[in-house]
Formats: sequence, C-alpha cells, structure tokens
Amino acid sequence: MPRHGRLRAARATLRELRRSEYDLVVDLQGLFKSACVSRAARAPRRIGPSYAREGSWLAYSERAGRMNRTRHAVEQAMDVLDHLGLQRPAFPAGEIRHPAVALPPARRRIALAPVSRWPTKNWPAEHFGQLARLLGGRGARVLVLGAPADHAVGEAICRLAPDTAENHCGRHTIPGLFGVLEQCDLLVANDTGPVHMAAALGRPCLVLFGPTRPGWTGPYGPGHQILSRGLPCQPCLSRRCRRGDHACLAGLT
Repeated sequence: MPRHGRLRAARATLRELRRSEYDLVVDLQGLFKSACVSRAARAPRRIGPSYAREGSWLAYSERAGRMNRTRHAVEQAMDVLDHLGLQRPAFPAGEIRHPAVALPPARRRIALAPVSRWPTKNWPAEHFGQLARLLGGRGARVLVLGAPADHAVGEAICRLAPDTAENHCGRHTIPGLFGVLEQCDLLVANDTGPVHMAAALGRPCLVLFGPTRPGWTGPYGPGHQILSRGLPCQPCLSRRCRRGDHACLAGLT
C-alpha cells in the first residue's frame, strides 16, 4: 500500500488486492490502516495480533495470543505461529537470503544507524561523529547507514571523522543492508529498523534508548547491549520531548 500519495493510488492498490483470492491474512501491525488491507483481501481467515488497537480487531476473524505488552514485540508477534500450530524458529534463524554487497577490505567494520522515524529516538549526530572519530582511532572502519533522506545526517557525521567514516545513506536497498550488516562486527544505533536486521543476522548491537522501551523493542536475542540514562520521564513513548531538552539522549555520552 502506498504510504503517501493520492487517494487514487490507494484505490488502485485495493483493486489490485481484490483481483486475487486469499485463504488467509496475517496482520502483525494491528492498526486501523493494516486492518483495512486485511479486510479488503476478503479472506475467510483474518488473524490479527493480541496487541491490535485503533479498532483494528473489528476486521479480524481471529486474534493470536493474549495481550501482554510487557513481552518483547518479537515474542508477541510469534504468537501467530502458536495460533497456527507451527514451530517457533531458533534465533538467530539461520541463513537470510540477501544480495551480495562488496565492501573495501577492513580489519574491523562498525556500522552506525543514526536516524529513526521519531526525532526523539535519535542520539545527536554530533555524538555519533565523536564516536566515529574514537572508533577510527582504534583502527575501525565506520559505515553510516540509512535511507536517502538521511544522507545529510550521514554527511554531518562523516565530516567529524573524515578519515574513518563512510556515508552509505541511500546507497543500499533494504535487502542490500543485510549484505552490509553481515560484514560488520558491531552496529551502534538508535531504536530503529536496522537493529532488528542485525540481530536477525546474529550481529551484536549497541542500542541507545530514550523514549521507548528496550524490553519491548530492543534487539532480540543474546549478545546485545542497551544504553539508557534511566531518567524518571523514561519511557515517555512520545515523538515530542515534553521536557524540551531531549535529556534522555542528548545527555547520554
């Protein structure tokens, strides 16, 4: 479904959806917009997650598991496997098929993922730049990862570590990011998507947490580390800092 654009594009996607016949829909998002897609598919079985909200449960014929938001999001999503009588996979899940990505030789590679969709989840770019410079002094090659829209942030970080860091924002597709992360020794990131990609590959992650809950959306599996200031206002789960100073991340060194 197009996330942005005109109503005409959404209608065209719905018509395309209705041209096929589906036996089963599994919705792991559990929001109003995903439930609309689930309902439009007109499958006899429509399974939603236990954490469904925004009235999305009205579109489902079944819900998997009982709501318990204290569990990790991966565990909650895998309730669907239990619901269908399927075995849960071991984690990391083994080989993930992805395009091969050629990177220059390096003794040690460390990836940085400095941008998330919430400004309040972002560690300042200056801090990432200082970290990149420190890592370069230890002999590491730093790769800054992100989408095309993150290119300017990547450039700001690389300017602070010109001999160490490479700006890869916008260079790779999402499948291609798996190929990059597989060749890295560590990912340092905000609470953002590449963390879960690296964790799925079994690569260790160091994740900086501000307004969100590590126990809910942190890297899943062993070998990871969380850094958080543990302020009384954490986790606020807000896209806007109510204190106005972003202390949870700006003050994290």
